[in-house]
Amino acid sequence: MNIRNYLSYCLGICLLLMACQPKETPQESTETDLTSIEAELTCTALGEDENGVPVSLVALVLNGTKHDLDTIAACESIGAADFGRYDIPTEAVSACGGWWAGAGDYFYVMVEGNVCTVMQGWQDEQQEDEGFHYEQVRRLVVSEK
Repeated sequence: MNIRNYLSYCLGICLLLMACQPKETPQESTETDLTSIEAELTCTALGEDENGVPVSLVALVLNGTKHDLDTIAACESIGAADFGRYDIPTEAVSACGGWWAGAGDYFYVMVEGNVCTVMQGWQDEQQEDEGFHYEQVRRLVVSEK
């Protein structure tokens, strides 16, 4: 057997072995990776109104884009350890709010799949019922890239 036939034979075997290898296909996901959704509520003090009442802007920063939500009197971040005090679900990813002059406004964010939902509630020292009266104020769908 000459060298040319030998090399052709070896090349043929190599090609045959390579053709029998299983192809690797990238794994595609139909769901948005929750770690790719970053949602945080922020508070920005704006000063005081004409009556001396403090004013803070509450905004949602969703994947780097700021969405202004509302202005409230007092605002600070609420840590996960305090969620229970404000009837905020443990699954919430961010919360903020505050109490001023006998009333409070509160916000929290839930992320489920590719949907980000902002809930707003309130409590007043004069209210006759219990709770924080949370209602949905914003729902944003995060599209996949």
